[in-house]
Amino acid sequence: MNIVSLNTTRACNLFCKHCYRNSGEDVDTSGELTTEECKQLFRDMKEAGFNMIKLSGGEPLMRPDIFELAKYAKDLGLYTCLGSNGTLINEDNILDIKKYIKSVAVSIDSTDKKTHDEFRGYEGAFDKTMEGIRLLRENGVKLQINTTISRLNKDEIREILDFATELGASSIHVLFLVMTGRGKNLGDSYLNKEEYLQAIKEVLEYESDIFIKPTCAPQSTVIAKDLGLDPRVRKACIAGTSYCSVVYDGRVNICPYAEIEAGNLRENSFLDIWNNSSIFEKLRDFDQYKGLCKTCNNHDICGGCRARAFADSGDYLGFDRYCSLVD
Repeated sequence: MNIVSLNTTRACNLFCKHCYRNSGEDVDTSGELTTEECKQLFRDMKEAGFNMIKLSGGEPLMRPDIFELAKYAKDLGLYTCLGSNGTLINEDNILDIKKYIKSVAVSIDSTDKKTHDEFRGYEGAFDKTMEGIRLLRENGVKLQINTTISRLNKDEIREILDFATELGASSIHVLFLVMTGRGKNLGDSYLNKEEYLQAIKEVLEYESDIFIKPTCAPQSTVIAKDLGLDPRVRKACIAGTSYCSVVYDGRVNICPYAEIEAGNLRENSFLDIWNNSSIFEKLRDFDQYKGLCKTCNNHDICGGCRARAFADSGDYLGFDRYCSLVD
């Protein structure tokens, strides 16, 4: 499946500590892509062979035309997803969500209200998110739970997975912090390599009938292979090969967590950028990679995290220091 993640807006009603877009309530949204520019992106995606659009933010439900965009994408035949903090899902918009959105990914960072609210920068966020999830379930909307693992919650991974399962999630994506956006300020909250690899193993070993995926953790495929476990995905890092990010102002980045600009929709079409950008061409050629990520025999299933390599060294083709093969 080929996927674009579109940051529809930088506006957000929360102020999460790890936000990769520095989103908030008092941000300038005047330069964001227009409705027609977004629709042109969807048409170009379709022509380029993409079949899934993730409408994220900020908080996408703060964008006034979000359901017009969702309807247009759906009518084009794109699998349309929404990435939300869940707090703005209410009786006024749940029927539009049900009508136009195939799946909603809601973020939960802890089963403890206080911990979740502190991470999200808003007292009462947990309860509002639970209310949003209740409405999604009652209306039969497919639910995905996203959780970002750091030292703040690494000891409750199993509890979070149990909780998400109890909530009726169809899938759980366990994300790992990347040093970008406001996340750059969370230095002591980042897992060290040993903690990171242990957390991946814990996710992989969790037994469940629903789909659970370590995200921003390409080493998970190698660990799964070594342990004889289900890797959950064929290739972990798909940045630039079957996935990319479009920022609210038209920038096309290799992924949401790496400010590597392959082009801009206000200068070239998405179709042209996807097919001809030298940035994407390099990502698709493992001979261009550097260090151990270039010589590794597992680059066909791993590839290393390009966002983490960029955050560490400023080189998106560089070595991912969390490689499971290096002591």
